[in-house]
Amino acid sequence: MLGTSLGSLTETGGFVSLVLISASFIVLALAANRIRVLRSFQVEMFIFGVILFAAESPHILSTMGLINVSSFEVDGLALHSVSMVILAGLVAYRIRGFIERK
Repeated sequence: MLGTSLGSLTETGGFVSLVLISASFIVLALAANRIRVLRSFQVEMFIFGVILFAAESPHILSTMGLINVSSFEVDGLALHSVSMVILAGLVAYRIRGFIERK
């Protein structure tokens, strides 16, 4: 009985995560489309949203048992590593800009 409860909890959590990541991607895409002049922060947020969506969606779908990702686990790890390097670069760029203004 305990295994069944944890399984349904995992599936529910995966579904909620997928909905939240999809919703955040849609909100960022609509905001980027609505504002015709993109500022650098908006572009950075949209790029991060696209990478996050692309990196997390297969993992969530695999957790829910909808797809099998064993054939491209290495590619997923590489994509995740690239996304974290880009995020670190964006944060460093913002921190540098903040420090130089003072």
